[in-house]
Amino acid sequence: MRLSPASPVCGIRVEGLDVRDLTAADQPRFVDLLHDNKIVVVPGQALGPDDLLRFGSMFGLLQHHVLQQFTLPGYPQLFVLSNEVVDGRPLGHANEGFGWHTDMSYMRQPTAYTMLYALKVPAVGGATWFTDTQAAWDALPEERKALVRGRFARFSYGRMYGARTGATPLTPEQRARTPDILHPIVRRHPVTGRHSLYLGGIEVAGVSGMADEDGVALMKDLLAFATRPERVFRHEWKPGDLVIWDNRGLLHTATEYDRSRYTRTLYRTSIEGEVPQGWAA
Repeated sequence: MRLSPASPVCGIRVEGLDVRDLTAADQPRFVDLLHDNKIVVVPGQALGPDDLLRFGSMFGLLQHHVLQQFTLPGYPQLFVLSNEVVDGRPLGHANEGFGWHTDMSYMRQPTAYTMLYALKVPAVGGATWFTDTQAAWDALPEERKALVRGRFARFSYGRMYGARTGATPLTPEQRARTPDILHPIVRRHPVTGRHSLYLGGIEVAGVSGMADEDGVALMKDLLAFATRPERVFRHEWKPGDLVIWDNRGLLHTATEYDRSRYTRTLYRTSIEGEVPQGWAA
């Protein structure tokens, strides 16, 4: 394997590796790479659905996305991001992932690790951006740190989903699975012990101890601070790229592309994390 920085911000690039060759004995070293670098980029893969799920299952319990209608048939743990339409049926979800977020932050146990594998990507646009929320916490002015320590944000899948234009209404089962949930704004990583800002966009409905509109405004300010350009790594996709990241110290967002000219299809699988823990001196 050849290791090199993926960007000046964060991330590591691993070349000369076929992840199909990894075994459970290799998992600790790979997890160490994730915890040290937050993002691992492995180019040049040739993975089928079973390969991707086997790789993901080495890291923990595979999650089921709320919107099961956009999973690959026969693979409920494999979510498809795509603007392709085959025989009149969307191959996947064309609009998921836009806007700064961490995966499944609206769940009691949000995603720990995400694996995203590129099958088809646009020639122009369609990058995924990442920002380091541990670095953002470290750089936050002390008066801001004092303001948010011990506070919780209310994450609401219903709020986020309700803002989507033309989306099919959630089923009763989907609504029951996604009640609003409180998570600490200052999150402590369960392995490294580092603190980060745990933020979101439209899914954030308020902050504990504040009027909803004030809490939302505070989270918007923190989000703008965390996503300053100097903290952003922009991954430009190529077919065969496998990108794995640790959601517990990052935010990410998809970026737009010309959907009338280009096709974008990626497979995503996610590993369930723990209940987020807050500030610890």
